[in-house]
Amino acid sequence: MERLNLLLEQIAELEKKFEEFFSTEQKLLRTIPGVGKVLAPTLVAEVLPLIHPELKEGARKLVAAAGIDVRLRESGENSGKGKMSKRGSKYLRTAVIQAADTAVFLAKDPLFSAVYQRQRNRGKHHKVALSHVANKMLHVVFSVLKNQKPYKPCLN
Repeated sequence: MERLNLLLEQIAELEKKFEEFFSTEQKLLRTIPGVGKVLAPTLVAEVLPLIHPELKEGARKLVAAAGIDVRLRESGENSGKGKMSKRGSKYLRTAVIQAADTAVFLAKDPLFSAVYQRQRNRGKHHKVALSHVANKMLHVVFSVLKNQKPYKPCLN
């Protein structure tokens, strides 16, 4: 019991430190559906060193840093299907895919659900459609952090 109580105290301490760690950025990221009190510090820790708001294609570089971008296999006349590159941070990739899953199925956000449904209607597998949602979510994360404004769903 002593060990369990010690672990619970340590968890409470860590949660308090997480909340203090870039608190304004975390509050902004928590406005995005699927990003909660656990994923917000993870995203802040993984994204802030990579983000360059002045770059025009900064969101694309963020997607590439997460390893969610497409890697094509081509050789001569043969052109294969594209696959996820997985060359970036596995922690960022995992966090964004978990947040995308939550945004689509639990929060039922209109923007992310529309992206998911569009991919499923095209015949894509569930995980492929989720990777498209994660890609869109990273673009939203970049926009929220760049503009320092909370997320508001906007359908085109």
